[in-house]
Amino acid sequence: MNVKDENRPHLIAVRMQHWLDIARCPLVNIKVPTWRARKNYCALVRKYPEIAAALGYTEALSFPSPLHDLWSPVQQQVPPSAPAGVPHGRH
Repeated sequence: MNVKDENRPHLIAVRMQHWLDIARCPLVNIKVPTWRARKNYCALVRKYPEIAAALGYTEALSFPSPLHDLWSPVQQQVPPSAPAGVPHGRH
């Protein structure tokens, strides 16, 4: 991949997300079989484990499971966008 070093992780992350989307929902791209999307996603996760860990991706995410919606300590908690006392909307 011919790209600047500071842009490389972003492009790899986009590729991981692309293949994961196809593996989870084959209707995203019906020309690519699910097995190939899983294979490409897993290959990227194995080749770039630090990028996958930063995104919270694992190889198991490419296979459907009800356990994927559970919270894990690896995921970071997102701070609330606004204080609880501030109303949202127009006045």
